[in-house]
Amino acid sequence: MIRMTPIEKKTIRLSTNDEIDNYIKEQKKQYAHSYDEYLANGHTWVWCLVGNLKSEIDFGAEHEIRNDTKHFSKNTKLLLAPVQWGDGYERVVVIGTPKYSRRYIELIMAKEHIENFRMQKIYKPVLLKMMCKSEYYWWNDLEDSRKNIIKMLNYLSPEEFKKTKTDSSI
Repeated sequence: MIRMTPIEKKTIRLSTNDEIDNYIKEQKKQYAHSYDEYLANGHTWVWCLVGNLKSEIDFGAEHEIRNDTKHFSKNTKLLLAPVQWGDGYERVVVIGTPKYSRRYIELIMAKEHIENFRMQKIYKPVLLKMMCKSEYYWWNDLEDSRKNIIKMLNYLSPEEFKKTKTDSSI
């Protein structure tokens, strides 16, 4: 499910059950609950943070060097979801094509296995459907998502941040 990430947090006071119900209905209008609903609202793409699996990954206590993980081969393009929980983005929800299949999979992996972070627009219907069906939050096509990705690039990949900063203002 592609959900809009909260931009500003504000304290609201709701005193009656009717006010609470109305507030919940208004909040639910922000979310697309299916791919068809997402398209019906005029959306055909999403901003996304993208990276590649590292070509050499350090595994285990003995620091064995491997060229892939259990699911992905080296240099696989991965779509990264926004921050889901408060771990400092150490574990990331990703979508990518596994080694032995053409179908995309979604899983959680360590950020340290990913490199070459960048921002892209995603148009593929298969990926948009997968994001809509996901139990995790994903990016959308709003300017706020774009700005949040640019802020994350500053943290993850300062050289890519400099490129995007010259393209637009934050």
